Amino acid sequence: MHPQRPTSLEEYWQRLRRFVWQSPEPVTRTLLLISGLTFITYFIAAFLLGLGNPWRWLSFSTGAPWWAPWSFFTYPLVSYNLFNLAFSGYWLWIVGGSLERAWSGQRFLRFFAGISLASSLSLWLGSLLFGLLGVQTGAFLSGLWMPLAGLTVAWCLINPDQIVLFGFILPIRSRQLLWGTFILTYFGFAFASGVPWLAFFALAGPAAAYFYMQQRSGGSLWTQRPAYLHRARSAQQLRPPSALERAWDWLLYWWERFKHG
Repeated sequence: MHPQRPTSLEEYWQRLRRFVWQSPEPVTRTLLLISGLTFITYFIAAFLLGLGNPWRWLSFSTGAPWWAPWSFFTYPLVSYNLFNLAFSGYWLWIVGGSLERAWSGQRFLRFFAGISLASSLSLWLGSLLFGLLGVQTGAFLSGLWMPLAGLTVAWCLINPDQIVLFGFILPIRSRQLLWGTFILTYFGFAFASGVPWLAFFALAGPAAAYFYMQQRSGGSLWTQRPAYLHRARSAQQLRPPSALERAWDWLLYWWERFKHG
């Protein structure tokens, strides 16, 4: 028996609603659906009809975001490049769907919105800071990649031993992918925007995700110290460690975490 084909627009709509919202990952599927629709309408309006960009008001720009304050949250919904949409949509389906199934749709949506806001707000503040220093910088955000960096960090912390095919070729563990996400976010933004100093502020999203997950697991980095801190120093040494010694200890600590997870 073949499934009965829908015969009206209402039946198509009902099937779409069941596929998207009556699923284990409704928020992830909704984000993918909206991203696909914005790209299609952008392509039709901008390229086929020559009407310009209909989604400019959803994209985020550090120039004057107060004219569209919602863009602090809505820029991930707008995709202008088919290849970026394909790869980011695939990765959102992997990590976003996994997180949403592990948490809940409501918590995942709050996390996604918070990470999106952390990235855009940080870049805006960074742009203002450089402006005060006399350096004119700016950034334009659209697409899923910025919040995906934060989602990837959270997913890697939950699944530290998961094997991932980086670039569909190189197998690496999630604990290495976590740190690679920070590196790729920085260089990806730096090359795309042409403002390498502002790219440091693009790391706010994955950093916020990291500290959020650490606090949720009861392992806040603000209260923990490396187990071997000051180990190399003499027990009779009474003076507190210098700033350079503390920085060196923390560097060793992070290197050990990177190697052994």
